[in-house]
Amino acid sequence: MSMAAQHKSPARTFLAVWISILLLYSVIDARWMPYPNGMHIAYFSLFFFCFGWGAILYNLFPRSAAVEKNVTVRQQIVAYFSSRQANWRLRVGLAVFGTVFLAEIAAAGGLPLLSFMGIGAEINYTDFGLPGVHGILNSLYYAIFLLVIVNKQMRPWKRRILLISLIFYPVAIVSRQVLMSAMIQATLMAYLSSTKPFRVIMRGVLGFVALIFLLGWLGDQRSGADVIRELSGLDDAVSERVPTAALWLMTYILSPIANVFNNAPSWDGYDLYPFLSGLLPTVFQGIIDATRGELQIDLVDPRLNAGSIFIHISPFLGYAGVTILGAVLGFALEGCRLGKWVAPGSFKPFIYVIATHGVVLSMFDNLLVHIVFVVEYLFIRLIVGRAPRRSAPSVLPATAARAPSRV
Repeated sequence: MSMAAQHKSPARTFLAVWISILLLYSVIDARWMPYPNGMHIAYFSLFFFCFGWGAILYNLFPRSAAVEKNVTVRQQIVAYFSSRQANWRLRVGLAVFGTVFLAEIAAAGGLPLLSFMGIGAEINYTDFGLPGVHGILNSLYYAIFLLVIVNKQMRPWKRRILLISLIFYPVAIVSRQVLMSAMIQATLMAYLSSTKPFRVIMRGVLGFVALIFLLGWLGDQRSGADVIRELSGLDDAVSERVPTAALWLMTYILSPIANVFNNAPSWDGYDLYPFLSGLLPTVFQGIIDATRGELQIDLVDPRLNAGSIFIHISPFLGYAGVTILGAVLGFALEGCRLGKWVAPGSFKPFIYVIATHGVVLSMFDNLLVHIVFVVEYLFIRLIVGRAPRRSAPSVLPATAARAPSRV
């Protein structure tokens, strides 16, 4: 197999995700799905053309050839927790996360999950959490979740219990986005660090299917099955034959791009703020939004308010702007690609996982440019510390170097 074939590229994943979505959109006929006009087709064709050339441009830049000291991705992942200090910092991170989460529960007087079950005070998941702190807590949660997966020094039974306990967090705050982000990142990191990646892929697929049916069931419990059958926009004869979980999945995937097509693309705009606003804390976003006014987006249905990454681009950036942004985004995502080998001490596996996770969820929102995941990466660097710079012979086999005691 050639080295090119071994590269895992977020840019190629982005193209695959959006080609699949657009093809699915072309074969589904729901009442709320507007048909893209010539302006939309020209706009998106220009974006993807420039995106592809940006990715190609990255590959034209000369880079240093692989050296003898390089290690495989899995070897570097195993090395992250080869020091006692990293294990100690992970325990501190867990203690901080648990303490702040308990403080948020006390401040809110309960949990959104309990409220959802009719227990205690009514707490909406969008209102839960300490202002200015909750986003940082989510970043710490994502970082800890990934690091528990890669920490091979932790006893297997303890790691499993800890991972199951961590999954409780997004369930307790009733956040689908946090749950999906955590599961996607965890699956990608498990795939990179596993000696049996095919098994990880199969488990990930089965887990995704189970998650979809779980979310469908929760949606039915909260809104009723008749609501999603009406909301899907399909003919009654069709919606009655389709499982409600599949209707929820179709609606979630296609309604964001439908909202994009429901708004005319800009011809000459240069407004990058909607695309970059995710890099600002919500407090500052509120101040800026109060000054410039809320973004005006025409939704196909008030209940379907997602807009994918493109709702932050097409109504605000004209053809010149989208030409530049498409090329820059393609170049940057191709720069996050991961080959078989990495330089000793590299954090590239984490960059790849976070970027690819943002690509997959770009169908719902712009999580590629978001402060929560920037801070997540900073927490990873803080907890791991300076990643060990070891050559391949000193990383594998594991018995070649003295391992720290298990935690």
